[in-house]
Amino acid sequence: MHVAIPQSRCRFSLAHGDITPPSDIYHRMWGAAKHDRATGIHRPLRATVVLLASLEGGEQQFIIALDHCVMGRQEMNNLLDAVCEATDIPREELIVVFSHTHAAGLMGLERVNLPGGELIGPYLESMAAQTIKLARETQENLQPATILYGTGRCSLAAHRDFWDEGKSTMGLWL
Repeated sequence: MHVAIPQSRCRFSLAHGDITPPSDIYHRMWGAAKHDRATGIHRPLRATVVLLASLEGGEQQFIIALDHCVMGRQEMNNLLDAVCEATDIPREELIVVFSHTHAAGLMGLERVNLPGGELIGPYLESMAAQTIKLARETQENLQPATILYGTGRCSLAAHRDFWDEGKSTMGLWL
């Protein structure tokens, strides 16, 4: 029996580092928050950079994954500009994704006048410096790789709706 497994050959590299902000930075992100400044660090935040490149060396794509919820346009442009300028990576080869953690706080430059906000600018600069370091590390450590593709099926939690006799409607089983 022969099973054909779709695959791609490329070059691959991954690097990660700490981007945890200082513990007293402006942190308020949601309406129920009762304080402006972070009071400590529960878990460190991480930046991960993945580089996928063709075997021939022409095409490449950097995926920058940040443990943050969201980033404003100005903050994103500042990050991308810094990475492009320091590494000569074209902007179209950069993709930024977020883990969407509300624990990271909202690091918007429009909040610099709030308690702890004076730490936002320096923090964003340090996050950019760490991202640049990680991008360079991926460039230096590219290795040949084979990516195998497959499909599967999982029915775990597939049937979460239930009939609510009292309301004569469908409800969500929690």
